[in-house]
Amino acid sequence: MHPFNLCSLFGISLEGRKLGLLFILSFWISSELIGQIPPQNQVYGDLRYDHAVSTPLAGVPVVLKTMLGNTVASDTTDSSGAYSLSGFANGTYILDALPEGNWGGVNATDALQINRHFTSLLTLSPLRQIAADVNVSQAINSADALLVNRRITGLTTAFGAGNWVSDRPSFTAQGTPIQMNLRMLCVGDVNGSHAPIPVAPVITLDTILPGIRSGAARVRFLSPGAGVFERGLCWGLTSSPTVAQSTAVAGSGGYDFALVFGNSTWDTAVRYVRAYARTSLGVTYSNEKAFKPYSIGSAYAGGIILDLDSSGESGIVCAAADLGLYAWGCPGSFVPGTSTSLGSGSANTDSILNSCMARPIAASVCSGLVANEYSDWYLPSRDEMQLMYNRLYLQGRGGFGSGWYWTSSQSGSATAWALNFGMGALSGSASKGLSGMVRPVRTFRPTRWVVANNLPVQVLIQRPPQAINPPAPNPVVDVLVVFHGTVLYDSNLVVAANNTLDEFKGILNPQDMLLVSVAYPGEQLLFGDNIAYAEAALLWVRNQASSQLGVTVRKVFLAGHSQGGYLVTRLNTMHATNGVIANAPGPLNLVYRCGLEVSGVLALGSTCSKIQQVYGTTQVNPNEYMQRSLLSYTTGHRSDILFVQGLNDSPIQMYSWPTFKQSMQNCNNCQIRQYVEVPNIGHNSIFLDPTAIAQFNIFINTR
Repeated sequence: MHPFNLCSLFGISLEGRKLGLLFILSFWISSELIGQIPPQNQVYGDLRYDHAVSTPLAGVPVVLKTMLGNTVASDTTDSSGAYSLSGFANGTYILDALPEGNWGGVNATDALQINRHFTSLLTLSPLRQIAADVNVSQAINSADALLVNRRITGLTTAFGAGNWVSDRPSFTAQGTPIQMNLRMLCVGDVNGSHAPIPVAPVITLDTILPGIRSGAARVRFLSPGAGVFERGLCWGLTSSPTVAQSTAVAGSGGYDFALVFGNSTWDTAVRYVRAYARTSLGVTYSNEKAFKPYSIGSAYAGGIILDLDSSGESGIVCAAADLGLYAWGCPGSFVPGTSTSLGSGSANTDSILNSCMARPIAASVCSGLVANEYSDWYLPSRDEMQLMYNRLYLQGRGGFGSGWYWTSSQSGSATAWALNFGMGALSGSASKGLSGMVRPVRTFRPTRWVVANNLPVQVLIQRPPQAINPPAPNPVVDVLVVFHGTVLYDSNLVVAANNTLDEFKGILNPQDMLLVSVAYPGEQLLFGDNIAYAEAALLWVRNQASSQLGVTVRKVFLAGHSQGGYLVTRLNTMHATNGVIANAPGPLNLVYRCGLEVSGVLALGSTCSKIQQVYGTTQVNPNEYMQRSLLSYTTGHRSDILFVQGLNDSPIQMYSWPTFKQSMQNCNNCQIRQYVEVPNIGHNSIFLDPTAIAQFNIFINTR
């Protein structure tokens, strides 16, 4: 498998993808096609083998299907074979199970009983009649008995009916819980002699990605085994952790999974992690991986973490080095509105700069700093500086000096608060005219790993006022999900996502929307394959954000810039939302762009070079390049979409824009398409042009 292949990044097997899609299909079919879902509907019971001792079948998917075969709900049986399905609309359904255990129990006695049933000397039960029809002829006769004999003697290796059958009962849901027990047999085992035996799986822990006091793991089952009734992760501070220590359960069944795990008390100590799976045989463990979560003292978000809020997902970082010696500034002038409290440093800095025109001063050098691509630094307040001293300096972190450090907290018209790190002394009588050391800080937004469709993706979150300490639980919010442009190195994803969130927040008029910025990967992927991560983020917003963020998600909009515009345009052909905005989406035509690079007209970039490594040049394999171009996604748009394009964009973009626009206009199975073309402005037109900004807000406000 090629290193740039999407599946190779997290090792996604076909079975894992199928299971991951099961819930997605369930959600969209039930919510989009059927309508409002009565929460009272539930079907529950157990799954057992149809023989005298009724052996429970653990780790088996149980699915609920419409009469047309569409799956609307799924569960996996636990150690006792129990399942429970809920959240589906009124209607008539079929229950089915999808086992993967070993086939067995078929012998000459079964062939004899099939013949006896055929000659009316014996009457098999309905389920055993299904098991007897091994050639799926809809009739039980000597041909079935012959096939059974041929298989047990090794003359054939499979039945046309497969390896397993269930009774597949149907029922009508009318708003009340229903108990239904399922029974299964191996095909051909008409006397029920098979004894299902659990099989230990083979599992591997592929990936651990560090987060704030958390981690995100990707696990593959190299062999699914049989009878897996629990799978998950275990971890500890020493090597070879077991389920007797800390665990996070992912579910049941031998299927690939991704899981976010952690603890709000985690520090930066190394954690050792293994995946595990339980069967009645015991616990099977994967390989081990070690990682260090981000916590107080970690390098993160452009600096060193010195504070985290109660959620552990946002806080304050200080710059990695001092900026030098500077005066506080304007001695004798009183600066109104400064505070000593935690979280007030940014406002203090703004107040100082608005009231004191002297430059450079401690506040101005902090405000003007651009470090690690972040430009929102400020002079810390007194209490923020105290945290810096307690949590970093006293722990030997941060490379601080031993002198006086200025804070942004004023104590009088001639004095301000300063902290001497060598003595640990805090003073409110430091003269503003004296020079002191300066160490800037910045706050960072909530970041978290989220999982959907078995893929972990990192998102940044900006809550609206009504979702911060709300007066009532689960406030209703509309969500704008935004996607950044191309990022060459995944180490810069959070920076790009943060900047993109700022850009869209800056033009968004509604102040009551929750913003989610997606830090989708790209460095190890072929262009276009990261659509799976963009989709995972959208599905998380639709299906999980409400419960995980303590809100009620109402409307969902998508917005993207450049490659982010490409992704939201493609997502619009996959899922319906309340609306999509794409600014300068691209690349529109990779055949044209990469052809210019191959011919030497343009320098070869990473996008084209990675595709070329796998599929050859545009002359050798033009279809692969075109399939990844946005020109291939101009039909089937499921929601209204607004395109914004600056007409002074790059020649490559403008070469294909008219063709793309015409193709979108020609679509006969798309929702409303709108276009804003901005003269004299280039790639960032949606953030610069008043007309584009106005249309962006009108588009959102009218849907």
